[in-house]
Amino acid sequence: MGWLRNWGALTAIFLLAAFFRFDGLRWDDGIYPHPDERYMTMLSASLHGDKLALTDTDETKRVAHQALCERRYPASAGVGPWLEY
Repeated sequence: MGWLRNWGALTAIFLLAAFFRFDGLRWDDGIYPHPDERYMTMLSASLHGDKLALTDTDETKRVAHQALCERRYPASAGVGPWLEY
């Protein structure tokens, strides 16, 4: 009967561990991200830089950016090594 008691204790430990592991997975009722993800989002939003614009309306900026890319990556006509599509 000792093995039955050991298996029972082990099963109880696993059930308790599963309860604590899977309890409270829905942070903020599924509306907001996990607190760690929210922190990283707020941190990255606080880093100031030029805004990413896929279609820049200012022609001079677009031409200057294209010229910079062509200087950096002359072999591929301005397309970087990881952004080839």
